[in-house]
Amino acid sequence: HDYTSIAPGKLSNFIAELVLQPDKRKNILFRTRKILNENLSLLHGWVKSQDNLISFVPPKAGGIAFLRYHLNINSTELTERLREEKSVFVAAGDFFGMDHFLRVGIGAEKDYLSSGLDLIRQTFDEITGAQ
Repeated sequence: HDYTSIAPGKLSNFIAELVLQPDKRKNILFRTRKILNENLSLLHGWVKSQDNLISFVPPKAGGIAFLRYHLNINSTELTERLREEKSVFVAAGDFFGMDHFLRVGIGAEKDYLSSGLDLIRQTFDEITGAQ
C-alpha cells in the first residue's frame, strides 16, 4: 500500500514499527524463508511432473520464479486464459520481453500455490488435448 500512496497511514507505520523490532523481524524472516524454501521444493516437483512442458532456473533469492513453457500460445493469451477460466493470476512473460514465460509468485501458503499449479496444469492439458 505504501508504494502507491503519498503518505503511509499511522496504523501502517505502527505495524511496521512492531514488525521491524529485532526479535520479531528475525521470526518473520525465518518464517518467510521456510515458506519460500518449501514452495520452491513444491515447484521443483511440479515442474518435473510436467512432461517437459515447463523448464526453469530456480531463483537464488526472492519469491518469484520465471517458468518457460513449451506450448504454441503467446504468454499474454495464456495468462488471460488462466485468469478468465481458472481464476489464476500469473504475469505474462511478454511484460518482461520474454514470451513463452510465466512469472509465478511462490510466497503464498503451500496449499494455495499447489492449487494454482494444478489449475495451470489443467489448462495445459486442455491446450495439448491431454487426457
